[in-house]
Amino acid sequence: MFNFKTMLASASVFAMASLPTALADDIWLITPAELETLMATEPGMLPPPEERSLSIIGDQNSPKINVISPDVTNEITGEVIIKTAFEAVEPYEIQPDSLRVEYKIPFGWYDLTKRVKEAADITADGVETDPVKLPKGKHRLKVSVLDTAGREGAVEIRVQVKDS
Repeated sequence: MFNFKTMLASASVFAMASLPTALADDIWLITPAELETLMATEPGMLPPPEERSLSIIGDQNSPKINVISPDVTNEITGEVIIKTAFEAVEPYEIQPDSLRVEYKIPFGWYDLTKRVKEAADITADGVETDPVKLPKGKHRLKVSVLDTAGREGAVEIRVQVKDS
């Protein structure tokens, strides 16, 4: 069955491949143009996120991801360093190559992993990005990693970006 909304959403995501990922010397985690395109595809479907919150996803034996930065208790400026510490349950180890960073959009999650890997130091102990930019507004990021047993640990970071 033909679904016009799905077709529009798919076309919008495809069109984003041509959008710039960096302006001047700044590293953008997600550009204002991408944000506008992503959020315009299915207006009103994304419920407003709770401001300045953190959600930990996974069971007690999955890897733990501790968010060191950004400070989710305060509004941030447009530039942010994402810094986490990973913990695996013994005898398993974190697989740094399994790191994924995704951005919440109205119809799922948009993969930013490649962009983050280009601007980050990633080890079995954690990840630390160079300063990356986010446009003004509310944002939801999901950071996930696997251990050698194949278990996934994830954390959702919700931030509010104020005017720079």
